[in-house]
Amino acid sequence: MDSEFQFFNDLLSIGCCKLCAMRYLCKKSIDFNNVDEYLIENDLYKDVTKTNNDDDDFVIKKVKTNPCVICLGLLQQESLSQIIQSDKLDKAKQYDSTVFTCSISMPASILLREHSMQIYLKNKFPNIYKENGEIPLNRVWKIFVKHALGKYLGKIFENSDTCDFFINVTMEYEQDIMELNHLKKMQPKMYEERSTQRRKYNGELFSRKGVITALSITESEDFIKNYPVPPEIPPSFLFVKDIECKHNSIFFAGRYTKYSRELSQSPWVIDGVKTMETSVQEIIFDSIKKVLGLVKTVRCYVTE
Repeated sequence: MDSEFQFFNDLLSIGCCKLCAMRYLCKKSIDFNNVDEYLIENDLYKDVTKTNNDDDDFVIKKVKTNPCVICLGLLQQESLSQIIQSDKLDKAKQYDSTVFTCSISMPASILLREHSMQIYLKNKFPNIYKENGEIPLNRVWKIFVKHALGKYLGKIFENSDTCDFFINVTMEYEQDIMELNHLKKMQPKMYEERSTQRRKYNGELFSRKGVITALSITESEDFIKNYPVPPEIPPSFLFVKDIECKHNSIFFAGRYTKYSRELSQSPWVIDGVKTMETSVQEIIFDSIKKVLGLVKTVRCYVTE
């Protein structure tokens, strides 16, 4: 019977990163804040050596890495360094929130690579791999980046359901469309329709939802004929396309007295031309914007 050792090191040998290999062990008990501890305790890693000290310290050898065949480098130091060094991240420092949460937008070709790996593992390690039991990539990414992002920004990470300040990182892959084109061979009718009815599908040929649908109706035999199983080593890492920051709405309540009937409640704009010099909304929010350091493009509304 195959062992976890064989499973884990087989994934490393075909080009998986360490964290993706751990994800596919399908064990929720693994602490992704410190996977090396699990590797050493369970004797999974071949490249582990004992130190010369008398204690039980171990060192995991570092090897030159390729982009991961599944996550395209998303869970590797190279991509994390790109995010931290990106000028686009500097705008997050301008928010005075002491806490943050984060999310990731990934290229759709990762879905093909995950599907390819699922087929490979079902066939080679049926006794170990639990179908669709792998730990979600976005969840592990959040664990992977939160400490480094927090240190760089000087903020503390919080779960998204309790945090008002959000950072969304969008990553792209140069070969994304080229890889997604394989779906046209697997589901020609589906993608012929999407090509001719672009308005119906909002101009998106390879939307994430569409890719998931195509994979769900494709037989494994057809997938294997048109896409490599296991997935091949990608030629390049992901790159940062955009980093978006946003804060939940802030609500103010209070009273005011209006002494002029000529002062409107909100700005009056007709055919793009402002008809009155100012309004209640502008007078109130001009002061609030100065205190909060808001830019002019921030939307604000006054209601009675």
